[in-house]
Amino acid sequence: MHTAKTFATISPAYDIRLGRWICSNPNGTRNAYLFDTKEEANRFHAFELRLLQDREAAAVKQEELKRKVEEVRASYLASFRGFLPTDPMRAGRIMQTLERQHVRSGNFETRKQTVETLVAEGRILTEDGLQRVDGAFLAINKTERAYAAHLIALDRT
Repeated sequence: MHTAKTFATISPAYDIRLGRWICSNPNGTRNAYLFDTKEEANRFHAFELRLLQDREAAAVKQEELKRKVEEVRASYLASFRGFLPTDPMRAGRIMQTLERQHVRSGNFETRKQTVETLVAEGRILTEDGLQRVDGAFLAINKTERAYAAHLIALDRT
């Protein structure tokens, strides 16, 4: 398999036995392409060279994209601040629950954002949910309650 750099060094050659121009296969196989004129062979060579360069550029972009996706994923997982378990099935279920959106004060928020905001406001975790000092509370589910307890424990340390 040729790279664009190695394929660029190979130019079409004239084969006296066949009386035709030969251009090597860019895939690196033994097969070669035969052309009647040098111009046809050069056009084919330039076209295949462009294809190889485009493939290599696409592969580089794909690697960059994979790296960026991994960075975003790592920062997303870090935003849970150590709350997620190591079991991927349980972690996925917890993320699915906490990323569920709802409307709060006229804005769309995830349950995770709501719990983080309320804990940052200083609400207290009770049996009923997250309670303000005046007694008003927001009912939360089991996963949200565990996440709130985790955040409160982190804030105390």
